[in-house]
This record gives sequence, C-alpha cells and structure tokens, in this order.
Amino acid sequence: MTYGITGAFDAGAPDFVKEEKAKETVAAQKAEERLFRIDVDGKHGYINGKGEMVIPPRFDYAGDFAANALAVVKVNGKWGYINAKGEEVIKPRFVKAWGFADNALAPVGGRELNAKRGYINARGEEVIPPRFDDTEGFADNALARVKVNGKWGYINAKGEEVIPPRFDDARGFAANGLARVWVNGKYGYINAKGEEVIPPRFDGAGDFAANGLAWVKVNGKSGYINSRGQTVVSYALASVCDTTVLQNAAGNIIWPQTTAAQICEDKRRAEEQRLAEERRAEEQRLAEKERRMGRIRRGQSVCINDWGDKARICGIVQDKDASEETVNIKVTDVDIKGWWYFQLHATACTGNENIRRDDVGIKIWVPLRCID
Repeated sequence: MTYGITGAFDAGAPDFVKEEKAKETVAAQKAEERLFRIDVDGKHGYINGKGEMVIPPRFDYAGDFAANALAVVKVNGKWGYINAKGEEVIKPRFVKAWGFADNALAPVGGRELNAKRGYINARGEEVIPPRFDDTEGFADNALARVKVNGKWGYINAKGEEVIPPRFDDARGFAANGLARVWVNGKYGYINAKGEEVIPPRFDGAGDFAANGLAWVKVNGKSGYINSRGQTVVSYALASVCDTTVLQNAAGNIIWPQTTAAQICEDKRRAEEQRLAEERRAEEQRLAEKERRMGRIRRGQSVCINDWGDKARICGIVQDKDASEETVNIKVTDVDIKGWWYFQLHATACTGNENIRRDDVGIKIWVPLRCID
C-alpha cells in the first residue's frame, strides 16, 4: 500500500510514515521561506526558495541570514544589519562588520578606519567594548578568537579572557572542540581550556573537518590525523619520470592510478610523438620555403601585400636570400591611399624602411611571406 499525502495525512498510514512526511513538508516549507543571496551587476539582494524577489539588489555586499534572522550588509562603505523584510535594524555605521553567531553576538569594527573591534547584540548595543586588533565570530563552544598586541587568544560572551593571547596565529574551534594554533613556526591544537592536546609540530595544518580528521604536513609529507594526533593517512608528493605522483607511507603510488613503469613508458611515448610532430612540422616548413623561393626569380615583378587596400608597393626582384627567406626588390611603384598619402611608416614587411610615394627606385629587403 502507498500513501499519497497532499494535505492531511491518511488516517490509515503508519506513524513512521506520518513522521517522515511531516519532516519533508516542514523542510520544504523552510526551503521556500529561506532567503538566498543574489548578485546583479555588483549589487546584492535576496530571493526566496520559489525564485521570487524579496529584497531587491541594492547593497554593495550582503551576508547570509543568521539564526537571529539578521544579515550583515554594506551600503555606501558602511556596514549594518537588516531583517528578512530588508528593513534596517542596525543602521550602517561600522567600518567593518560580520554576521551574528548563534549566541546573537556579532564582531564589528569601529566607526573609523583602523579602529579597535568589539561585539554588539541584535539591537546594535555594545556588549563587548572595542579593544581588540582583530576578531572573529563565536564558535559553537561560545568562544571567539581575538587578537591583542600581535597575539591571538580567546574570549567568552562576556568579553573575559578564557585563553590569554599568546599564539602567533589561532583559528576558531572545530566541532570536536579543538582549535588550530601557530607557535614558533609550527602548528598544533588546543582545547577550550587552552591546553595543548596536540603539541605544535606540524609545518602545515588545517582545521578539523566534520569527519574528525585534520590535514597536516611534516617534512614535506602530508596526511591526516585524528583528535589524538595519530596519523590516520599519510602521503607525500614524489616525481617519477618528471611526473608528480602521490605516494603512501609504504612508497606505493596512490595517484595517478598506475605504476611507475607505466608512467615512464607513457612519458617516453609522449616525447617520441612530440619529436615526430616537430620533425613533420619542420619538413613541411622547409618544403613550403623551397616552393615559395623556387617561384621567385630575378627580374620578376612582385608586389608587397602588407597593407591591404591602404597601400601597395611593387618592384622588380634583384636578389633573394634562401637562408633568411627574404627578397630584395627595386621599387617601381608606390600606391598609398587615405591618410597614408605622404608617408608609409615601417611595417612588418618593410622593416625599418619608411616608404614615400616618390621613393621609386630604392631597393628594400622584404620577407618572402609578404610577396604576392
């Protein structure tokens, strides 16, 4: 039996079917109610899930709506916040501002350039006074990273220092409760108490992802670690016959999916093909050169085709240079039209020569490709 639900649920449907359909209906409704940012000719606005325009594009920048239904926007160089109707809830007055976190606090810059940064609430009231050189929004553990006198630390929603600024760099806390920090040129990870869970020993590192792993790099080798700092996957870049490959800890190639012998063989074949194509191209060039040079004879009348209908220079072949693929002609006629009337300046075909209408009798060297 199937259950088609268009409005009210079928009274005979099992409870789990009703629950799943209810979730689908709510999710569909939320998708329609959600607002999506759009960019039209450099201006930002919002449409709903049906593709209908809700807030016309009039902002220089617009962020996503936060859990408190406010979005950060930029207007005429200043930052403020709007609601889902596009109404200014907090008028644009900040030099810089960011979106609200789940604790309904947002980091903002002062009203002047290079001003200190602090945090406001949804009414635009100053909750944490601006005293930080740099800030970030609050993470899920209600801590935010801040910069003071060149060092990074963490504060709580009251603005209290939970982890004093002592790191050269620090990132926000991931879902597993660990944050990446940089100390004396090495990366490590701390917990919400500021304790080193994974000591700084990595040359490069990333934040922990949803799968509980973080990318790290040590001595040119990369891999992924778990929250205990144990290596789960290890790999390194290597070169096989001038081809970059990925190798695992055992030295086996994991990308591309082939063997070292096959890589070298493919490289050899590709090089042979390249050389063969170069030889064919050179043979064709020489054959064309001989054909063109062969049809040019001393005393022959030729014309230079460099300028289309703007100018035309004709003359008698005096000599030719096969190695340079050039022909020496004695000019017999110069036909210059339009604004070219008095002087035809140097072009690709006449080199440094300046040709005038009355330059009949001069001799010039011309590339073979320019001869009609």
